[in-house]
Amino acid sequence: MKKKATKTDNSRVPDRWLIDNFLPLDIYKPVENWVTSEETPWYKHDGVVSDGDGRTRFIHMLFGQNGIMSNNYAGFEPIFNELKVQPLLRAKLNLDLRTEKIGDKYQPHCDHHYRTEENCFWTCILNFSDCNGSTIFSADGAPVKSKRNRAIIFRSHLEHAGCPQTDSLFRYVLNVNYLSADAPGRGNPF
Repeated sequence: MKKKATKTDNSRVPDRWLIDNFLPLDIYKPVENWVTSEETPWYKHDGVVSDGDGRTRFIHMLFGQNGIMSNNYAGFEPIFNELKVQPLLRAKLNLDLRTEKIGDKYQPHCDHHYRTEENCFWTCILNFSDCNGSTIFSADGAPVKSKRNRAIIFRSHLEHAGCPQTDSLFRYVLNVNYLSADAPGRGNPF
């Protein structure tokens, strides 16, 4: 008798994961070196959460609606492989400059409102900076501090906000939106 194929049920999987030392250093370091290099092209973007929201940051798009948008896309493939991306929706580097305003917070938002029976829409925020900038989730207000090689993986429909740093000139973050039938599988749910 043939076994009936079963769908992946992510409904019982936690919504948020924190993974320190997300990548082995031999993979992480070359990516970090490129992200933080003076040779990396950054583009001023008027709007942090939405266009024209009164905030400014610098971005480097790796992948968007029109496909690959960066000459260094291949350097990030180990990250996408680790996430088990199937398929990639968007990958963007963010560069925030230091603010003097302690407790500042960007507008809360969801990366995607999509939901499926399998709950397979995910967001990964991978940090390339040690600083007091953070990501805060609206559900509980708990900040997740920016720490090098720390990944925060969560369902894309969860409302969250970035908090700019006051103690470091730059904060570098990779934001990845993707589909995957697989939950992170390691790290700590929070």
